Amino acid sequence: MQHYGLMYTQQVYFTNDASMQIGGLRDKLNRSNLTDVSFMIVNERDAISRAMYWELKRKAPPGVPVYQQGPLQDDVWEALDGDKDDFLIYDRCGLLTFHIVLPYSFLHKVYVEAAIRATYLKNICNCTGFHALAIWQKLQLFYQGILGNGDKRTDSWPLVYSPVPISSIFLCYLLIIWLGPKLMKNRQPVNLKPILIVYNFAMVCLSAYMFYEFTASSWLAKYSLLCQPVDYSDSPQATRMARVCWWFYFSKVIELSDTIFFILRKKNSQLTFLHVYHHTTMIFNWWAGVKYVAGGQSFLIGLINSLVHVVMYLYYGLAAFGPSMTKYLWWKRYLTSLQLLQFFIVTIHTTYNLFADCDFPDSMNMAVFAYSLSLIALFSNFYYKSYLTKTKTKET
Repeated sequence: MQHYGLMYTQQVYFTNDASMQIGGLRDKLNRSNLTDVSFMIVNERDAISRAMYWELKRKAPPGVPVYQQGPLQDDVWEALDGDKDDFLIYDRCGLLTFHIVLPYSFLHKVYVEAAIRATYLKNICNCTGFHALAIWQKLQLFYQGILGNGDKRTDSWPLVYSPVPISSIFLCYLLIIWLGPKLMKNRQPVNLKPILIVYNFAMVCLSAYMFYEFTASSWLAKYSLLCQPVDYSDSPQATRMARVCWWFYFSKVIELSDTIFFILRKKNSQLTFLHVYHHTTMIFNWWAGVKYVAGGQSFLIGLINSLVHVVMYLYYGLAAFGPSMTKYLWWKRYLTSLQLLQFFIVTIHTTYNLFADCDFPDSMNMAVFAYSLSLIALFSNFYYKSYLTKTKTKET
């Protein structure tokens, strides 16, 4: 019996006798009288281990999360002598029940799948004081799962490893939206014309660069437009795709500046629910994208959106010159149509993948599908009120 704080563990060694391994594990779990087992792979953080992680994640029963060793768990890694392919079994109270030690590179064997499917336990953890502690432990495990389950290539990149930095930016953004108009109430609008011109054309350049990188990376890697799993390897092509995904994510953080400019110019009418919702949700969506699926079929979203933003920021850049450019900006309404078109394309693409046999997380597909529908609804409402309603009014 080994002790790690409030966790306890029994160490189980597998030999090459599959039947004995499965039966022994089942007997030990039955005698323990526990429930809701979860698994955490304790392994090296390389490409082979990542492939094993996804294999176990695919084979685990419904409701059984699988985690990979996280960078902040070095002390546990050393304590468990992690020089083999290991994984841990936790009970529903967050207690480490078994430390399974496998022979080298045996995580993909059939008997491991059978052992996972054989785990069923019954304890409900009904001690009140301990249950309160267990909830905290489960929250810790959940947070560690968020940290440890990510793409190890991107974990060291800015604003990726933990959700805390991007959440802090989000809270500061909300504070600015709430406090900014109050501070500007008795002040004159700030003249930001030179800044807006530079900013918008800089965003045109950044968007064009990202569009090129998404196109080149997907083309060189021979990406499929219908189904493209994520390549978690450290190959130059896979790393290049992951890098442009990060730049796309970071561009969404930069785009929060749009709101600040509205406030400083006292354009509070543009601080709509659509504007705030779109800007805030994009930073979290793409944090998750870069954290867990930096590449794969998510590239299509970045590619299309980058192209749309080239056109969008070109419009804003020209508009920043003032009334003299108004006559050249007759195509504003078509910009909204272009934005709607991208959401329809993404929705159709995601819908296909939800029903196709594609090795890309369905949870991500569902999130993108729901998010795209929400944007279609909001942008359609904006288009109707901004253009169709005005057209009817003029005709009347």
